[in-house]
Amino acid sequence: MVNIIIDFEFTGLDNSFITDNEIIQMKAINHNTGQKSLMNFATDKPSGSGAFLKHRINNDGLSIKFSKEAFENMLIDIGVPKESIYDYKIINFYGFSVTQDLLMLRKHDIQLNIIDIREKLKLSKFGEQLAIEGSSMECAYYIVTNKIPNIENHGDLNELDLILELFDFVKTAELKEYLTVMPHGHCSGMPIADYVLKHRRQADGYRFNNDDILSESLTKYIEDIDDNMFDNDDDDDF
Repeated sequence: MVNIIIDFEFTGLDNSFITDNEIIQMKAINHNTGQKSLMNFATDKPSGSGAFLKHRINNDGLSIKFSKEAFENMLIDIGVPKESIYDYKIINFYGFSVTQDLLMLRKHDIQLNIIDIREKLKLSKFGEQLAIEGSSMECAYYIVTNKIPNIENHGDLNELDLILELFDFVKTAELKEYLTVMPHGHCSGMPIADYVLKHRRQADGYRFNNDDILSESLTKYIEDIDDNMFDNDDDDDF
């Protein structure tokens, strides 16, 4: 199995109102061979203040925009055969916090399954610490490795090296099947068993409207609680 770690930078983050952001950079590393690639892209929309301060990418003078062809060529450059790019029996893609990556790639008809390293970390022994202290890439790197991240911004290959270290940890770590604490939101760090008892309506709303590890974990705890309540009701009948 070939493991490819990919990362993207954007002109900004899309939401329900803003949908015209673009991919301004792609980085990738072939974990099997060590081959790396980075490319910046021209955009019609300039980077917003927050995005620029994060990636510090100046794309003045660039003419090539991100496309499906550019995506595939970058992977070919790091040793991925073109016919294997979308074959999940051969290629595993990994990234860090990939929800926005997937949405942006779909704009270019790129349908990928990217395994989220951050989601895997939340299932590790560091899950509660990440929920309470922060799960950004820099925070996760410091929590997992106990090393200060040595990067100036997210716009060069140094960021990819940090993600690679987190990937190496995840590949050998003992991971739980479900989350045990709320990973974000107003109850970050609260045991999920307590959350579904105290905030059942919010828990139901989240799990019915999302398809991720948190929704699966909420469903698991709710089913356990409901089963226990049913069993107790049966006992009361005797």
